[in-house]
Amino acid sequence: MTLAVNQPSAATADDWFTPGRFLVLMAMCLFAAFPEVVLGSHTFYYRDFGHFAYPLAHYHRECFWRGEIPLWNPYNSCGLPHLAQWNTMCLYPGALIYLLGPMPWALGWFSLAHLLLAGAGAYRLAHHWTGNRFAASVAGLAFAFNGFTLHAVMWPNNVAALAWAPWLWLLVERACKEGGRTVLLAALVGAMQMLAGAPEVILFTWAIAAAFVLLECLKRETENVSQVPLTHYALRFTSLALLVTLLSAAQLLPFLDLLRHSHRTAGFDDNLYAMPLWGWANFFVPLFRMTPDRLGVFTHLDQQWTSSYYPGIGILALAALAVWRRREPRVWLLAVVALLGVWLAMGHNAFLLDWLKALCPPLGFIRFPIKYVLLPLMVLPFLAAMALAERRSPTRHVHSLAPAGGEGRGEGKNPTTTEAETAVAEPAVARNHSYLIALRDFGVIGGGFLFCIYFIVEPEFRSSLHSLGADSDSLDLAMRVTVSACLQVFSLGLVFAAWIFIERVTSKTASIIARLVLLAVIAFNILTHAPRQNPTVITQAYEPGVAKFSTAMPRLGEGRAMVSREMEGFMAHAHNPDALNYCIGARRALFANWNLLDGVPKANGFFSQFPRELSDTWWLLYGHDRPFPERFADFLGITRISSSETLFTWTHRTNALPLVTAGMEPVFTDATNTLRELVDTGYDPAGIVFLPKELLAISRATNASAITRATVLSTRWARESLSIEVEANAPVWVVIAQTYYHPWKAFEGERELPIRRANHAFQAIEVSAGRHTIELRYVDHAFRLGAAFSLTTLALVLFGLLRARRPLITEH
Repeated sequence: MTLAVNQPSAATADDWFTPGRFLVLMAMCLFAAFPEVVLGSHTFYYRDFGHFAYPLAHYHRECFWRGEIPLWNPYNSCGLPHLAQWNTMCLYPGALIYLLGPMPWALGWFSLAHLLLAGAGAYRLAHHWTGNRFAASVAGLAFAFNGFTLHAVMWPNNVAALAWAPWLWLLVERACKEGGRTVLLAALVGAMQMLAGAPEVILFTWAIAAAFVLLECLKRETENVSQVPLTHYALRFTSLALLVTLLSAAQLLPFLDLLRHSHRTAGFDDNLYAMPLWGWANFFVPLFRMTPDRLGVFTHLDQQWTSSYYPGIGILALAALAVWRRREPRVWLLAVVALLGVWLAMGHNAFLLDWLKALCPPLGFIRFPIKYVLLPLMVLPFLAAMALAERRSPTRHVHSLAPAGGEGRGEGKNPTTTEAETAVAEPAVARNHSYLIALRDFGVIGGGFLFCIYFIVEPEFRSSLHSLGADSDSLDLAMRVTVSACLQVFSLGLVFAAWIFIERVTSKTASIIARLVLLAVIAFNILTHAPRQNPTVITQAYEPGVAKFSTAMPRLGEGRAMVSREMEGFMAHAHNPDALNYCIGARRALFANWNLLDGVPKANGFFSQFPRELSDTWWLLYGHDRPFPERFADFLGITRISSSETLFTWTHRTNALPLVTAGMEPVFTDATNTLRELVDTGYDPAGIVFLPKELLAISRATNASAITRATVLSTRWARESLSIEVEANAPVWVVIAQTYYHPWKAFEGERELPIRRANHAFQAIEVSAGRHTIELRYVDHAFRLGAAFSLTTLALVLFGLLRARRPLITEH
């Protein structure tokens, strides 16, 4: 017979882990990881947080309090689209945390709050799948706390997109089954993730969601678990995707427009930052072949996109246990996704990604193959939860306890055994059997893991012993790897010991404590698997006026600063153990996007996308294979450049032209010749402007004679507009040293004037003789059209939600 095992203490202990208690545990883990950030005395600064995320949030906040939508950024790279970058989160509702909250610590809170949201979503999804609150707690903890998420707090957009992934999976699955109001709620969640601006996370989320829906369709056909027609699944999923697209159109249309005109192509992937073939070893030994930078953060030499993708040795073991024990379609699907992600992350080092890109060229837009490692990190927590939930179903393992031929009739029992004795004995027998099963499985999984760890560490340790005395650094790293491996073995042993204790204990209090110990071991293993991945700095580093410049710096419309080639290279590898001094130095050097904090326009910037022609000019300024183009720098209005003699000081350039000039001799030529002429020592930016040769046939200002006079009387610059007053005695070209991008429109009164491309990547307007007042405005029609779609769709979705009466989310 099959024994129906009654385990009241276990059920009660599992049910103790309610959503509220889970969130308290998550908050405690966040405080343990970043106490100074939670308290507000410090915030992050390491790498992209200081170079990219914080300056963009600062600029967004400035625009917000001015009542502006930041469509254009005039401070970097001679001007470039801002909202259209997507990862600037200009339309993400969650950005209100740092728009309304006190900066600078509010941006750190933004990332930590989204880790809480990520854990809560994983908890709900795991509970929906398993019905086990303790298993859901483990999944939520592992999803929000792993090597990547502790690194990714430097990317608020990535953390935000990741936080919505489990919520979307939960609602997509329910929406395809139920339809109605759940589709609308799923669309809102999908739009929230879409607006967060992390394309790879969004792509992976929807790919996994589609796989889940396909799995449900197959289950419906093979198991007849639902009466919903397959066409309804497809229609609901398609409708959901369409609603998300329409809700996000205000962001997606400008992004796609910029992508079409940007330097990124389907061949943009150059295999930079791919996982090495041995990279799988870091799932077991996180410091294997990792090297520390000067701040003590360990990274791969082969890829430095993330300092860790360690999921936790306990989570990895539980995931393996789920695959070993639960031979179910959902488990197989999650396991395939995890293995596929590791394989794809190896890029050109393995052949699969090249083959997939040949079938689907747009995958080439994903520049760093290592990003595919997100796939296993997104699914392993749910495999671990399924292993823990399987432990609560001991009837799977007790069939062999039944005497032959006695099922349902009491045959095979001792005739002297009473029903009361049987009721007491059977659960005890089942627990003993479950204990033996656990020992067997732990022996198999643990033995396999120990072999892997030994296989990883032993050659490295032996090699370091051979170089003993000759290379102290290699020996030090080998010892670190060995210690790391020992810690993983110890943590694995603690996880198994906690599991065994859970199997054996019968007291409710002891059972809860055992589960808390297991959670604590998993959290401790993640928090200590490597030295701190995101150092912090006191909030003073981001305050106004902290950076004292050696000279007055140009303001908007007054010219630009330029970080020299030498200073750019120095700052790209510079570190300082004193975090405050490092941040102040980066601000004084105007490195990356730090210039946004002090409102200093500069000639370059750190962004994901640039207009294609603008990116061509980088090589003129920063290519080390040619002399510095002084005349081209004059045209760009570069009035300050980094000193070649003293760090963090600036040199005046006295030959820089105003940003708006007029009356130059037009030279009509192609792009190749233009780029060549711009770096020629004979180039005279005050006397010549290069225009596309197709304009020759339609231009009236085809030459500038000796008697041609043109004067720029005044200019008034704003973030997304420019007013020019010019006077000329003949038709002339007015040239503006601002990035050419098609949403810019020029008007004289009510009449629109065409803006042409000048000097390959900049702007020019042809005017007739006389005095003219020209108004340039940034008019993004893609954004306006998208906003109309988004607002209309949002109104319809909200109306549909109000009309429906069924609860949004129910417990199952």
